[in-house]
Amino acid sequence: MLKDFLQTCNDKGTSEDHFVKVWCVRCLQPECSRSNSGKSLFEVRTSTWKERLVTHVPRLDESDPHYGQVSSKVFVEVQGWQPLAPVAPPQPIAWVAAPSIEPEPIPESEPVLEPVPAPYRPTDKLPDQSGRILAPPERIVPSGGRIRLG
Repeated sequence: MLKDFLQTCNDKGTSEDHFVKVWCVRCLQPECSRSNSGKSLFEVRTSTWKERLVTHVPRLDESDPHYGQVSSKVFVEVQGWQPLAPVAPPQPIAWVAAPSIEPEPIPESEPVLEPVPAPYRPTDKLPDQSGRILAPPERIVPSGGRIRLG
């Protein structure tokens, strides 16, 4: 006999009808009489598949007028047919380790020194778009300072 866990689960004191509609339909506690354990469509399908598909397959009623064309056919059993013999599972293949590929050693030679370009100095004289050499600025404007042009 299954137990009723309503008093244990409904610890907030919700009305019984509301609690059953909201929670008991989702409960999967197999010991509770109100739970939905074993009643879901999936569980019913998985527990009855053999009867539905193998042992108690529903058959066509030959007197049903909707299926007159099908029931009037003469079905002949194929002679000499035998089900396939079970095939042994393939044997696992022995693991073969891939050969290790080591990179070719780099021959040691004297390092080639490349000339390092001189760093840019803002005081260098640079040509403008016309090719004239610009002189370094006479005074430096501080950050946030104002410049009057013209």
